[in-house]
Amino acid sequence: MLNCLKHAFPGRKDNTIAITLKKTTGKKILLKVQDNGIGLPEHINLTNPASLGFGLVVSLSEQLNGQFGMSSRQGTKFRIVF
Repeated sequence: MLNCLKHAFPGRKDNTIAITLKKTTGKKILLKVQDNGIGLPEHINLTNPASLGFGLVVSLSEQLNGQFGMSSRQGTKFRIVF
């Protein structure tokens, strides 16, 4: 969450961060974290993350045997289904 506050909203005041945790129809759990910030830089490589934060997200999804997804349109959205 601190990364959202630090990087997503430079000079902006209309900041929104949403965290959702819910059970899906297939008895799986969906964890979604999203913001309405500026989005991620294009050089981000989640298959070989260079930053600790992205490395932790990828590692968490692997430990949960989950599926990780990310979108950087109209802010940034991370999804883990496990």
